[in-house]
Amino acid sequence: VLKFVMPWNTVHYEVLSNDGSYLVHPSLLNAPSTPAFCTCPTYTNVVLIQESYLMCKHVLAVRIAERLSLCVEKHPTKDD
Repeated sequence: VLKFVMPWNTVHYEVLSNDGSYLVHPSLLNAPSTPAFCTCPTYTNVVLIQESYLMCKHVLAVRIAERLSLCVEKHPTKDD
């Protein structure tokens, strides 16, 4: 799990998967009650459309990595 801490004080995550990499926002607007978001097709189909899961495995991976302090932090500059 890559954690990008942006110069304007926002954070987003990238989760590497067998199928590629996905952009993850585990909690939008830094509010725990706000739903998460992931760019993977499973999130769109199973979480948003079918509403059969609360989150995809990428969102879960980010939450676990954050709790265990296992994220690899990246600090892009404004010029990146």
